[in-house]
Amino acid sequence: INEDSYVFQPNYHSTAILPMQYDISFDSSCTCMHALEEHCLLAVGCQDGTINLCNFQTGEILKQLTSPLSLPILSLSLRSDGLFLAYISSKAVTLVDIISSTDVFTNTCVSDEQSFKSLFYSSQMLILGLMNGSCDVWNLKICEKVHTLNINDKISITTIAYNDGMFFFGTDDGSVHSYVFASRQQLSI
Repeated sequence: INEDSYVFQPNYHSTAILPMQYDISFDSSCTCMHALEEHCLLAVGCQDGTINLCNFQTGEILKQLTSPLSLPILSLSLRSDGLFLAYISSKAVTLVDIISSTDVFTNTCVSDEQSFKSLFYSSQMLILGLMNGSCDVWNLKICEKVHTLNINDKISITTIAYNDGMFFFGTDDGSVHSYVFASRQQLSI
């Protein structure tokens, strides 16, 4: 990184080749991934609606889950303890107990305009970015939708990030919107 302008500078003189650790092959193309370093877990969502849980140190496939709708997995996230996985297709969001492979929360979208596009998951809440530019905020303790945020009119929410009380929402038009909730009691992460 160039300290003056904070821009990544390529090293044109380096010819180093990184050795491949392992190669994992799935029956369908990969659409999204999430790594959980503390537990060496890599969750891989695929085009055919399958989710593969792998040990990222060895490449071993530990478990395979299948979405009931067999739609492409658009986004997924592991809980910090590695026991639960949230994932979305365009039509449904599901929270799975990884040990028992049991769905503990499922919600389907009501119209094409409200199709799911992105997700943020923590142990107590789920934020779903929608195609219509809004986000639904779910409290997982009571399994209820507690807020709807109108981020950007008719421009789909493509990605959601969180850092120290601030949420960032990326959209299809290339813009990023940031929000801070008035109190931490509104949304406990």
